[in-house]
Formats: sequence, C-alpha cells, structure tokens
Amino acid sequence: MPSSNIKTLKRLSQLKKSVRLLTRHHDGDTYDGIVLACHPELILFQLINDFKLGGIIALQTKFLKAVRLGPLEKLVDKIVDQNGQIKKLKRFPWLLKIETVQQMIKECRLRKIWPIVEVQSNKANSFYIGPVASTGEKDFQLFCYDAKGKWEKNYKLTYKEVIRIEIFDDYSKYFNQYMTKASPVKKGLK
Repeated sequence: MPSSNIKTLKRLSQLKKSVRLLTRHHDGDTYDGIVLACHPELILFQLINDFKLGGIIALQTKFLKAVRLGPLEKLVDKIVDQNGQIKKLKRFPWLLKIETVQQMIKECRLRKIWPIVEVQSNKANSFYIGPVASTGEKDFQLFCYDAKGKWEKNYKLTYKEVIRIEIFDDYSKYFNQYMTKASPVKKGLK
C-alpha cells in the first residue's frame, strides 16, 4: 500500500472520520468504518454497518488496494455523529499498540478473545473461528468450530497469509457464547 495512504489513515485515526477500504481480497471485499490506528503492517478498524459501529478488524496493509474518502463517507460521519454511535468507538489502549498480525493473535490468546481469522492463499480464502491454541514465530494454531457448531481441530495458520482478524463483532460474540455453553472446549487447547 502506498505510504501516502498510510499517512492519510494515520491522520484519519486521530480525527475519527470514516473511510472505505478497498482490498486485494479474491472477492474484492470492501470495509466501511473508522480507523482506530494505522501502522506500516497493520490497520485497526472499527466497522460501520447500517450507521452503527460494529466489530473491530485488523487488516494487513499489504492486502489493501485503495482508500476512499469522499462525499458518502462524509455523510456517514454526520449520521454516526448525530445518532450517538461515535461515542461507542472502541479505542482500548492495549489494542492501539498492536502493530502486527502476530501481536494481534498473541493478545487474543492472552485476553481469551476468540477471533475470526480469514486467510488468503493464491487460490482461495478460508474463514476460521475459535480460540487461539498456540502461537509461534511464523504461525499459530486456532482450535476451530464449524458453521454447524461442531468442534473440528487445531488449524495451523501462517501470519503472512492472514488478511483480516475480527473481534468484538456480534457474529463471533454470540456464536462463541453458544459454543462455550453448549459444548465447552477442553481438548485442542495447549
């Protein structure tokens, strides 16, 4: 990603202004939200859906294609300010210090946050959800469950293939709550 985009995102993180991030995702995903922090390798971003603040994603900057900051984003800013959502911005000090995917995964493990992790290989993207089982220098393991609510196994994932990590969103919050009560995780975590 061009350094001019990183400078723009750093400035916007201080101003609490919304942007659209266009990615190099195989499906051309875009994300609308507010930049919480921007580092050379990682952007921390709180999503906006239907003029409400949602979960937080950590995106590797190498997967970003462009930043859009136009009239639509300015309108979103006005609505989010008017409806009081801007007061719900999650700017946790520990989160703002995270500069790499590896740090993000380690913090999730330390804080017992079960993230959504999406990885992108040359051919496809894969979606994983569950607790972080272990961390290493180049990879980590996530003890995952499937969309049917069944525990699967530990998946070994490399940091360099992670396109995004999502936390504090409603999907993972409610699904993780269900999984801890319906079928407590015991095996698979080291």
